[in-house]
Amino acid sequence: MGAKSAGMYALFLVIILLACYTLTVLNTPSILGTAGNVFTTAGSTYEIDEMEKSYCNNLTAEITSMAREAGYIAKNIYGGQTTKSAIISASEESYVFFYCGHGRFELQTYYIVYYIRDDNGEKVYHTEISSASNNYFAMYDERFVFLWACFQAGGIGDLENYDTDEQSMSYAWLHTTQLSTDGYTNPGGDYGRVFIGFLRYASIITYVGGSINEGLPGYNPPLYWFVKLFFFALLKQWKLLDPSGMSINEALNFASEIVWGRNF
Repeated sequence: MGAKSAGMYALFLVIILLACYTLTVLNTPSILGTAGNVFTTAGSTYEIDEMEKSYCNNLTAEITSMAREAGYIAKNIYGGQTTKSAIISASEESYVFFYCGHGRFELQTYYIVYYIRDDNGEKVYHTEISSASNNYFAMYDERFVFLWACFQAGGIGDLENYDTDEQSMSYAWLHTTQLSTDGYTNPGGDYGRVFIGFLRYASIITYVGGSINEGLPGYNPPLYWFVKLFFFALLKQWKLLDPSGMSINEALNFASEIVWGRNF
């Protein structure tokens, strides 16, 4: 990624695990029983400005609508419904989980714990999610998680000083240590489990400036359009672009080409 990725990511997305895996079960719910059929979008309005709230609210609603059309049990809990208990419940049942809001980490004793915020600002720790998501993996093998929040890709490949793969948000959601620190170009080895997150700071959806270029005419704010078109490619446009199924790489490139005029 870096400089070749539309000039937009100095410390942007770290695509973890099998980024080139064709998520055929995203096109329609799995008929093989390898994944669930619940698709959840969530987001916290805690300490978020009004313009960002508006765009995130629209984004989660649009993604949910596409997922419902694709045949999923689609749940949009953005805002007041994004409670701590709702996030933990989503980790128990969701095949796909998208979240936008604040994330951070803190040092507890000898290791780092990661957390995202619910709509009231309460911390939801990776350890709590990990325990709950055991119930999902008792039934299914595959999952796709996209967290638009700071620091949630920490712990991949021991990139942080105090944590291990098991003490990370990605492990909490995916329950695998077979992760790559750059799944876009070097996918990991646990087939069917995909995590997208930020290693450091996450830009707000409405941000333009610095390493994040403006989008082409009609596609601003660019990050909002990038995420929307990424899910559009996976959930709807795949039939026209690739009848065999859209891979994560293809969807990232599709969105980036439309918004910035070049591959991811």
